[in-house]
Amino acid sequence: NPTSTSNARSVVETGMSDCRIKITIPTTKAGTRIAFRTSVDSDFYSFQAENAHYRLYKFVNWTATMLGSNNIYAPKPNDEVLEVVLRGSNIKCYANGNLIFDINDEFNVNATRHGIMINSSGASISSFQVSEV
Repeated sequence: NPTSTSNARSVVETGMSDCRIKITIPTTKAGTRIAFRTSVDSDFYSFQAENAHYRLYKFVNWTATMLGSNNIYAPKPNDEVLEVVLRGSNIKCYANGNLIFDINDEFNVNATRHGIMINSSGASISSFQVSEV
């Protein structure tokens, strides 16, 4: 897990731009997220669980643009499961099996570095998996 409380991130080279990324969050804390399609350190997407909603961001040169905010589903307090499915420009974000976001965006479509990101004290991720779609 990253060791900071201000957008701390850890990504790995997976060799896959089209893939499924899945994390399990033991105790949901604000800003616990999947970081994906990272090209350089300042350019990536993130899908996160918050206190009562989910958000999808695109970061370009560390400038965040919110692509989606959803408060129809609330994150579970424990064992929250976030999943991102990437196919070309299509990005689907799921939380606990529910489709939260379904967007198309060409940014970093060939980037193959994916990982985890936190933005609050005490946040952790117990499981991280990248697989073929």
